Amino acid sequence: MAVLTRRAIDAAIRANRQDGKARKLADGRGLHLYVSAAGGTIWRYRYRREGRESQITLGSYPEHDIDDARAEHVAARRLVLDGGDPAATRRANKQAEAIAHKRDEIATVSVLRALWVASPETADWSDTHRTSVESRLRVHVESDPIDSMKLCDVTPDEVKLWLERVQTRKVPHPKRGRGESSQRLDIAHRVLGYVRRMFDHAVAEDLIETNPAKHAKVKLAKRPRQKKHGHTLDRAVIGQLLRAPAHYGGDPAIGYALRLLPRMFCRPGELRLSHWREFDMDAGLWRVPADRMKNRLEFLVPLSRQVLELLDELREYTESCDDDPVIPSPRPGRSGRPISDGALTSAYAMLGFTPDTITPHGWRHIASTTLNEGFVLNGKQHSFNRDAIERQLAHVEGGVRGVYNAAQHMTERAEMMQLWADYLDVLESGPAESNVVALAARKEAAE
Repeated sequence: MAVLTRRAIDAAIRANRQDGKARKLADGRGLHLYVSAAGGTIWRYRYRREGRESQITLGSYPEHDIDDARAEHVAARRLVLDGGDPAATRRANKQAEAIAHKRDEIATVSVLRALWVASPETADWSDTHRTSVESRLRVHVESDPIDSMKLCDVTPDEVKLWLERVQTRKVPHPKRGRGESSQRLDIAHRVLGYVRRMFDHAVAEDLIETNPAKHAKVKLAKRPRQKKHGHTLDRAVIGQLLRAPAHYGGDPAIGYALRLLPRMFCRPGELRLSHWREFDMDAGLWRVPADRMKNRLEFLVPLSRQVLELLDELREYTESCDDDPVIPSPRPGRSGRPISDGALTSAYAMLGFTPDTITPHGWRHIASTTLNEGFVLNGKQHSFNRDAIERQLAHVEGGVRGVYNAAQHMTERAEMMQLWADYLDVLESGPAESNVVALAARKEAAE
């Protein structure tokens, strides 16, 4: 039964102003008006649920008059009697309101696309990969009607229709040696993967309940199986590859890159984006910055005598300073910038080699296989420590071996890189290979 009156409230507020003491004015069944020492007046409802006492605020006085407070108290008390928890219900309602507000702000696929690309989920993308993803999303999502759709309206059927449009959209720049239909299928697979991850992000952020791209009944044909990082282990073909740059009719700097890459067997992007300031010619070392390494750790590459000679010739040809790229682009308008990521692949194509025979990355596989198997050079057998090989490939393994690799094995690696360059010199010299025998060939003969 209600016992509190407006007169009693006004009297309590006046008394509070005089003595500065806090007061609680009960109205019955857990409802009371709390007058703080500072003069604030708040309606509260105290209740017990499952043996524990809880309390919620119903509003401040006089904004909430006695009748308002009592009405809210009745509703909250009814919820408690029905087994509910007013405080938990209020939290859930606030969360729902926040989600609704958030969904209103991020209402379209366009906004979601921009948020996903800038989210922490994509923070470790390389610049090249980020550019590639953004370019594909721009062509196949931003320019498509789905981009302006509200998230709540994107259904699995809409995703299916969008993907059909992706597969029929003309591909601006098909990759060399691949049919346009194959390229379209490859892009459809990739872009669908991006969109699924994008909508996963929306689900995680409570923007939508389910991922429509995962529930879409999409049946894409399997992508043609392609040889990744094509390479050959045929020593005769390797010899041809090493001699080919001498006949390259394009820019000489790219020709030098084709000669450097086999002898350094670094990742193509590490060489392509290198600058002269990274090379210590006196010490015979190349210091690759961490931000260009796949594992984000600075890396040292010992340089063989042959590599140092090639670098000297290249710098003399390009007349470069320390801040210039080692392999400058020959294209007009790209002065002072490195070659594109497809330049070396195109150069091999110009020389008549297909990606199945060799790719720029393929030299890492050739070096790894050959060095792990060992070889005989000038009548002497050479075998190499697996840890030194893995470290030179910039592979960092977990566990004890990973810690051991961190020691770098620099002396061993420098000797290995020189022997590797000598081995390639012999292969490059021509068909006569009496003074160099790969152990792999010996094993095949024995079998």
